Amino acid sequence: MRTFSHKCGATFGRELAISRDGDPFDLTGATVRASVRTADGHFVGNLSPVLVRAVDGIVGVVADAAATASWTPGRAFYDARISLPGGQVIVSPSYEFDIEKGATRG
Repeated sequence: MRTFSHKCGATFGRELAISRDGDPFDLTGATVRASVRTADGHFVGNLSPVLVRAVDGIVGVVADAAATASWTPGRAFYDARISLPGGQVIVSPSYEFDIEKGATRG
């Protein structure tokens, strides 16, 4: 699991590469949901998904600064749930990160 830090009140943005055995999934026509939860499973917030390069399996997940301002500091995880045309569902790996309060705010 990859770990990084994110400051409350800053725009959150990450890209996920969805693949199987090293080959990217073609996500054309897929719908994506993504959210953040604490280490003990409490909901932190939703992420807005974007199919960056669907044919290459690249999904972006973002949250604006206003949304992350209310995130509770601590260890958190996010992932994406991808529903492909035809009904197949893929769940990305979970990515671990630390939510921190910044020294400079507003």
